[in-house]
Order: sequence, then C-alpha cells, then structure tokens
Amino acid sequence: MKKLYSFATFLIPVGILGLVSCLGTSAQSTTTPTTTTPTIPTTTTPTTPITSEALCLERTSKFVAAGNLASSHCEGSFLVVESNGLSSEQMMVGITAWQQQVPLPQPYIGSNAFKIPLLPVAALTPSKTSGVGAVAIALNGVPIFNPSKPSQGGNQEVYDPKNDPKLIGELDSCGGHSGRGDDYHYHSGPVCFLAALGDKTGGVIGYALDGYPVLEFHDAGEKLPSNLDACNGHDHDGLGYHYHLTEKAPYVVGCFHGKVEGAFQPQTLHLRPPGGPLQAKITALTTGADGWTTVKYTYNALEQSVSYQKVNGCYQFRYPTPALPASPGSGTVNYCEKK
Repeated sequence: MKKLYSFATFLIPVGILGLVSCLGTSAQSTTTPTTTTPTIPTTTTPTTPITSEALCLERTSKFVAAGNLASSHCEGSFLVVESNGLSSEQMMVGITAWQQQVPLPQPYIGSNAFKIPLLPVAALTPSKTSGVGAVAIALNGVPIFNPSKPSQGGNQEVYDPKNDPKLIGELDSCGGHSGRGDDYHYHSGPVCFLAALGDKTGGVIGYALDGYPVLEFHDAGEKLPSNLDACNGHDHDGLGYHYHLTEKAPYVVGCFHGKVEGAFQPQTLHLRPPGGPLQAKITALTTGADGWTTVKYTYNALEQSVSYQKVNGCYQFRYPTPALPASPGSGTVNYCEKK
C-alpha cells in the first residue's frame, strides 16, 4: 500500500535567524540514501499561516493515533510530552555488549517533561548533536539519541563507528538500550515500534527537539528518501522539512536543522552507579506476577540474571554473587533516588 503522508506543513521565512546550540536492525532495504550539504530552503510565507493551535491539534493527534503510549498537550508555543520512557515492545533482548544497565520507569512528567517547539524555525547553521542527550522523542514516549555513545575522552559530536552502539552490539533487536541512568532510549530506527505502528500516523514516528517531524524509512510511494542532508532530512513536494529514519548512520537525526532554543529534555533517575561493559548476550527481559523484573543473559557460556523491583519508593536489585566484572553491585542491594 502506498503511504500518503499526513502532517502539517508550513514554510518559515529565512529572514528569521539566530544562534543555535547545537541503532537495531530492520527488514527495510539497505540502500544508502544520498546526502547533500544542508541548506536553508528559500521559501515564501503561506497565504494562510499555520497557527500554534492547529499544530498542537495535529501533533497531539499523532500521539493519540499511536495508542496514547505517551501523554501530549501544549503549553503556549510548545508541545509537551510526558511518559515513563519505556517501550511496550520487547526491550534489551539481542544485546551482545551489555553496559549492565536496565530499563527503569523514568519521571518524564510535569516540569520534567519534554518541551518541543510547535513552530520550527530553520537555523542559519545546523547545530551539532551529542550522544549524551535526546535528539527526538518517539510517539511511544521513548527518547531517541544520536548514533554515538558517551566515550571517555571522546567527542560524541563527531561520529565515530567505534562508538556507534548499533555497530558494536550494544543495541537490542528494536534499536534501543538502557543508558547510565537506567533510561531506555533508541540510537537507531525503532523498528519494533514502527512495525506495531503501521500506517496509523501517516509515516510520522516522532518529533525532533527542534520541532520538525521524524518520518519512517520511506517517502510516500514506498520510495527510499533521496537528497537527504547531513542532518538526515529534506524538504520536498510541499511537505516542509522533515527527518527520516535510515539504515545507515546517522539513523535518525544527525544534526539539528532548526533552532532548539527553549526546547527541554528531562533529567533521568539518579539511582545507582553505572555499570561497565560486559560481553554478555541478553536473552530475555520478563516481569513476573510478584513484581520482580528479570534480565537473563549468557556470560562465559553460563546463564546469569539480574532482578529488580520497586519497594517503598526505592529499588531492590539482586546481582550475581560473586560480582561480575564492572557490575554495579553483588548480592542484594537497595537504591533510593538521589535528590
């Protein structure tokens, strides 16, 4: 079935200038989209301008169509997205280079929710992203990061395949993993969510922090997108600028085409010390009727597991004993959020 994209389009006068600050596999085609140097398109203001109210209705309707997996509303000129940061699809399974972090519910609510501009404004110069914060939010409320991970002494603003979580086995089969705050997020296309989403949202899978939509792997008519810029986006057929998922890096958003001033991304839990790399293969993540969530994995040909549950506002973890290399703990350990 050919997709007919449906998302609000608008054109921003190029006279508005300002400074800016600024992985999983899928069954999609592996053809590499062509890239060009990002430019600000010369456009004219539409006869009937798009209002914040109209964009609010259009954007929040996408979250509703996706199944209300995340809550969305508008405050002034911003889209506000609240969620616990967890995916309803399988998480963590398929990781072969585990950082020993787990997916915990995150407090992305209230004053700690995502705030994204409703009216994107193209920047004079695209701004860089980093691997230490979100670049977009998916319609299921899961943050999306750029294609790099934090590396000691490294520069996440510059892509390096050695620090690409998708290429080094750190992502699950759905394109995500848990970061140092036990926060689940994607580094590449969220292929499991995309499969569940189908055509419910006209190709839109989320929104970047600069306010521009993020679309799935194909353009309308099932064609792979062409003429993508370094940020992984383009503007064609009167649709307005938008990003695309791609099989090759940067996968989602390579840099910000628009201004990100005023955008806000939440803080994660401050709960337990980060773990270190372990060449372990995660085989299952399950939650039992007793409330315990268990991550099962294979390490040195032995089956191991880490379990955790929330108890009186804190989390209780059960680690293997003796502790595995770079493990955050051993035996039973209780953690309470650090304020």
